[in-house]
Parts: sequence; structure tokens; C-alpha cells
Amino acid sequence: MIRYQEFKPSPQLAPYIKCYWLLESSGIPVEEKIMPDGCIEMLFHFGDQFVKNNSTDELVDRFFVNGQNTKPFFLNSTGAAAVLGVRFYPFGAAPFLHLVMSELKDQFVTLESIYGSRVNSLTNQLGNETSWEGRIKSLEEFLISELRFSSWTWDPVVNKLVDKVYADKSRLNLSQYAAEVKYSERQVRRKFMDVVGINPSLFVRIVRFREIFKLRKQTNDWDLLGLALDSGYHDQSHFIRDFKQFAGQTPASFFSEIQRMNSSFI
Repeated sequence: MIRYQEFKPSPQLAPYIKCYWLLESSGIPVEEKIMPDGCIEMLFHFGDQFVKNNSTDELVDRFFVNGQNTKPFFLNSTGAAAVLGVRFYPFGAAPFLHLVMSELKDQFVTLESIYGSRVNSLTNQLGNETSWEGRIKSLEEFLISELRFSSWTWDPVVNKLVDKVYADKSRLNLSQYAAEVKYSERQVRRKFMDVVGINPSLFVRIVRFREIFKLRKQTNDWDLLGLALDSGYHDQSHFIRDFKQFAGQTPASFFSEIQRMNSSFI
């Protein structure tokens, strides 16, 4: 049996965290195709470890941050899975990680390398908790503590640009936006990469790509061209190009397989 569930963050952390999620399996092998979604995640593995792309040479650390993904990959369990994840908003991870987010792109970075030895007490506490709710409560206490001592401040230039992209996925006039906020394009792009982890144009493409799955789930519509147009694509070539980059296959091939996939992370 495989269980996937999402939990809302507390009001204090809600501006930064989209959700907490858990994945459990009782010994059943789990294979998840991870595709770019514009968010950074923090993960805690309490069950058997995972490997990347089904390779025993790529054993995944138990406690790590997954930076912005720009290409797909597979995570495969080596046994029973028990995973707790923190899914940050696109601009939400920076206050907690004390890093330039672009340094994390397409990387798994251990929590120990970010927080040092003080993360050990957290992971031990989480491992000793008997419920997921208890683990989330302890994790929130740690994150609130990190936030309290963080020197990071909200950057409205980045936050407003993220909101702008979600509001209109079909286009981004960066030069016009830069003029509105009285910065150069280069300054806006650098700020965005520091906080979100990727450049604005790539973020637009990922958000537009993910909109396809959101619309398909809402409407149960299998008209791929219609979904592409409704998601902000103006032509089929860009739609196919993004699918090949972010899903690793064509749209037709992907959706023909989706019925047999465990789609928790899609």
C-alpha cells in the first residue's frame, strides 16, 4: 500500500511553505518520476533509502534539500518508504537555507552541509516521533527558529514577478517589468536567480508546463493541444520542446503512460 498526503503549514510559515507532504509504502517498491515544478523542497527519509535513476551508484542522502530542477529524473525506493517533505513557494526557501538559491539548481544538498551539526538534534527528534503530525510540529519549531535568526528580508521585486508569472503564463516582458520597478533587466534577473534559483524565462516555461497537469486534473480533459493552448502555449513546437526537456519524452508518449504511473509528484 502506498500513501501520499499533504498538510498545511502553520500561519507563521504559510507565506513561505506551500505544504508538507508524506509518502509511505509498506515494503512496496516506489518509483517516482520527478519533474520541474518551480519549487525547492527539503526532504527527510526515515525508511529505506532511495536511489536516483534506479542506480545503486546514486544512493540518496536521508536528509537533504532538492534545489530547482530543470530536467526530469527518477527516485526509486530500496524498500519501505517513509518520507516527509517541505515544499516551499518559489521564493520561500531562501530565508531558511542561508544560501544563494541558484547554487542549488539540479542539486541534492545535505542538510548537514547547510546547517552543520545542529541539524542532528532535529533529525534525531524527528526519527523518535511516533506520528507524522508530531514530526511536522517539531520541524516547524526548527524552521521558525531558523527564520527568527535569518538576516533575509522579503524582496518585493522578486515576489511580484513570481505572482505576475502565475497570473499570466503565456508571456513575460522582463524589460517592461524592470522599468516598472526601476531596476535594470540584469539586476532583476540576478535578484530572481538569488531567491528563486533559476532565471525568470526558465521559470515561466516551467510554470506553463506544470499548468497542463493542473488543468488536466481539474477538467479530466485529454485534448493535448487544447490543454497546451489553455496553459499559455502559442504553438505546438514550444509545447513539445518543453515536454521533452521537463518530462524527458513527448506529450503523447507521456500521457499514454500516465495511467500506470503513481502520480503523487506529477
